[in-house]
Amino acid sequence: MKTQIFANLMYDTSFKAVYHDKANKGLLINLINQTLPDEVEKVKDITEYLDRELSNDIAIGIDSRLDLICETDSGSRVIVEVQRQKFSSFMDRCLFYMSDVYYRQLSIGDDYNQLRPVYLIAILDYAYPHPDEHLWDSDNFISRYGFTELRTGELGTRNFFIIFAEAKRFTKSIEECRSERDFIFYWFLHGWKFDKETTPKQFEAMPRMMELIKASEVASFSAEKKLKYDREIMTELDRINYEREQQQKDRAAGFAEGLAEGREEGREEGISEGEHNKAVETARKMKADGLSIELILKYTGLNEATVMQL
Repeated sequence: MKTQIFANLMYDTSFKAVYHDKANKGLLINLINQTLPDEVEKVKDITEYLDRELSNDIAIGIDSRLDLICETDSGSRVIVEVQRQKFSSFMDRCLFYMSDVYYRQLSIGDDYNQLRPVYLIAILDYAYPHPDEHLWDSDNFISRYGFTELRTGELGTRNFFIIFAEAKRFTKSIEECRSERDFIFYWFLHGWKFDKETTPKQFEAMPRMMELIKASEVASFSAEKKLKYDREIMTELDRINYEREQQQKDRAAGFAEGLAEGREEGREEGISEGEHNKAVETARKMKADGLSIELILKYTGLNEATVMQL
């Protein structure tokens, strides 16, 4: 099996290994600025990293968040998180978290003019649903939500933005990439597939992209960082595989339920041939969905020879 040279930045562990490393501060600043709306100041420096677990009173997950105190002309607080899973009520979850960060800036008696902006940037590995999907594509895959007046669209405040970089909407080939943002997200999605010999030549004329490529190279991690990375990526992959197996079982159970209903209908109508045909059709769908032969045999009652021929 070919050894993977570069970390897959769509994994939470890999993202943290590259972007939470203070040695790669310039890369993180660039990523933030590539996603921020035009209406806000760009980040010039990161003055404080607060990598921590959410407080116990914020019951929205146990994974860590990287809070950044970022320096602009006015001083902004930026929250960066990578989120692989689609949570129910994801927007409400983000608002709840941001509200807590915003609220905790002040103590009793402090003036509200001391509040600094809060931005949440989430790198998503799925397409966040929008009412008109035709408005979203590889050139428009970053959705930015602010505080606006409904009738006029007037921006009420620049202190609150939720930004989703919907990476899975980005489908450009390397030849179609034009902007620095294009190349960054191309690397997010495809960088792990390359080695040093096959890395696209287009990157060679882009110093910041070459810096990102070097930072993504697992062999360049320090011994301590590599040990931590290996341990955490295995835990994350175990979780992903477990969730995938559970989804397969749920699909199989759904197929089995439909098959059982079909069998009942067949008994009522006395049509054994129809029952068999329904089982075959169910097995065909299960096989197309990638379910194991063992699960298909278990839930359809067909013999292995029949299933293997489908």
